[in-house]
Amino acid sequence: MTAVEPGAPTSTATVVGDPHAVGVVRPPPASSPDDSWHLFGVAVPPEQRAATEARFGTLCDEVLAGTRPWACPELRVLAGVLKVDAGVRHDRRPPVHAAPRELPDSLLAEITEDFVPDAGVLVEAATAGWSGADGTVAAAVLAFTPTAVDGRRPVHCWEDEEERDRVGVVAVRVLDASPPGVFVDGVSLLPRPPRWQPTGPAPSGVVVARPWRVDDGEAGRPWRWSCVQRLPAAPDLRVLWRRLVLELWRARLGERRMTFEDLLRQRPEVLYRAAIEGALRAVDPSNEALIEAPAQPHTDV
Repeated sequence: MTAVEPGAPTSTATVVGDPHAVGVVRPPPASSPDDSWHLFGVAVPPEQRAATEARFGTLCDEVLAGTRPWACPELRVLAGVLKVDAGVRHDRRPPVHAAPRELPDSLLAEITEDFVPDAGVLVEAATAGWSGADGTVAAAVLAFTPTAVDGRRPVHCWEDEEERDRVGVVAVRVLDASPPGVFVDGVSLLPRPPRWQPTGPAPSGVVVARPWRVDDGEAGRPWRWSCVQRLPAAPDLRVLWRRLVLELWRARLGERRMTFEDLLRQRPEVLYRAAIEGALRAVDPSNEALIEAPAQPHTDV
């Protein structure tokens, strides 16, 4: 099985899904008004630009909630106006050097608990409320998301602590630079640059995971697998792709050069939650939990 680009983002299909995403983590900051000339060719009043970006965010939320179709014409127009709908770009950078040691998911989960208010609420949202999810893995995934105070990522807060183990910091940075993905018996279902294709032993079955390079002297295991969330089935790749493209558009409000792998690194909870929802939908298309999510509070990010 090989990864295939799962269809153009202009597909007319209506399903995107991810109702648990609405209101859980706010979108990244909008770009600075100083680049209005670069974006629009004219100086756009800040209030007009803010209104356009706000409307775009509202439409994205409505698509996620299922009250608007993926092919919503207004969403497409605003994505073009804001210049966030450029084609999906993939990372050309090679993997960073290997980490000197592995990191247990429990350590990453502790980092989340130490720096994220209401971590338990966010863990439930990150797993779409699925009782079969591994809570430790879900908390570990959130260590790389902008859920800490002031929109920082917990791993960055942890790195700034005094007297931190420097070997551990290096390992965290290597893991942070490694994009997660969806795999079946170690084969990526999503497009993935060849340099980021893991080799060696891999988890069996369908998983969402973060493979990364570790050089701790153990022969035959150049890649290790962290944050492994096992799924009961493979999600529909077309739906998963649309969900990730929509999040990429939102993320590009703050960084228009963002690659697909950058998104996976910085917003891994989107991938995990969407993959879980897709797997549950594949097992039971009538699952009502995927149609209407419980109300979730906003975080301060």
